[in-house]
Amino acid sequence: MHGGVGRDRLRFMSWTALICLGASDGPRVENLLLSAAQLLSEFDAAADASALCACSELYGDRHRVHRGGATVNLMLAMQVAPRWSVESMERRFKQIEAAFGRERDPQRVLPVPLDIDLVGRIDGEVQWQDRYDPARPYLFHGLYQLT
Repeated sequence: MHGGVGRDRLRFMSWTALICLGASDGPRVENLLLSAAQLLSEFDAAADASALCACSELYGDRHRVHRGGATVNLMLAMQVAPRWSVESMERRFKQIEAAFGRERDPQRVLPVPLDIDLVGRIDGEVQWQDRYDPARPYLFHGLYQLT
């Protein structure tokens, strides 16, 4: 495939991921920006900058209070290559989080340098992940900013 026809076909087969990134410890903003760039390079459906459909502003929230203050969040909507499933993306997210120094805490009380969540996908219609409520303020705020 080459030219616009191949790219259009690839876009047709791809889907849009709704991803919330959060950081509550360490260099929060730097971690969010670096990991967002990494996500775009790894999951890009078209191998160009048009994979990013929309991006929220950086925003803070205190839905889970940690020592050290507020969580900084970033919401992305991006085209994902069809070879990526929800499960494979979430496995990769855990690897990226670990590379940024995230340690798993079953009680979820530690501040984290990076948290990446696939909150939903658009493949014809919006499909929310069961464990995420898009009406929760920290998700709604970011989702509202996406066009």
